[in-house]
Amino acid sequence: MVYFINYLFGGNVIDTANIGIVLLTTFCLSVGAMIILWLGDLITEKGITNGVSVLIFASIVAGMSSQVYSSLAGASNAVGVFIFMMSFVLLLIVLSIFILKSIKEIPIIYSRQGKVQESSILPIPMNPVGMIPIIFALAFASFPYLLAQLITKLGTQSNIISTIAGRIEINFNIYSQQPGRWAMTIYFILIVVFTFFYAMIVFNPERMADNIQKRG
Repeated sequence: MVYFINYLFGGNVIDTANIGIVLLTTFCLSVGAMIILWLGDLITEKGITNGVSVLIFASIVAGMSSQVYSSLAGASNAVGVFIFMMSFVLLLIVLSIFILKSIKEIPIIYSRQGKVQESSILPIPMNPVGMIPIIFALAFASFPYLLAQLITKLGTQSNIISTIAGRIEINFNIYSQQPGRWAMTIYFILIVVFTFFYAMIVFNPERMADNIQKRG
């Protein structure tokens, strides 16, 4: 990532020729990631919701709120804009927690010596995968664009490859403030695909049914 940042932003953002700066930047990125994971674990331990998912959602809300603010920056009533922004962000956070915490409680009926008695509840989460599909989808959706940027920066002798890389840069830039139609379409499809894929991994109805059957 340290070496790739220069390619992403098209300049000498980090002096990669200085190994000391590279190691220091790598250390800061690693420590920052560990701090974020620690904060996420604290949120999870408090029983609010999945902490890492909330922090990822917070970064998404930050981007959305900045876009909303830029569109309302010309408003004459600054207090009204501030109240709207705070209400907007708070509403999105509450909705995200509600979705992550929503469960369907299925009563489990156990048979004991011919008698039927309700003894426990099986909680099935509405969203068992959290924000993981968005992370996977972003990684896969951004890969063609990052690869095209790398080809453009390093250069190539093939005109065909150069043309394809240029088209990908234009149409598949998921990091743009206004991503292209193809980038958003692929991003949306990947989110849906990874949601179902990851849900099948973390939530297996057949295995759960077998476990319940073994316990009577």
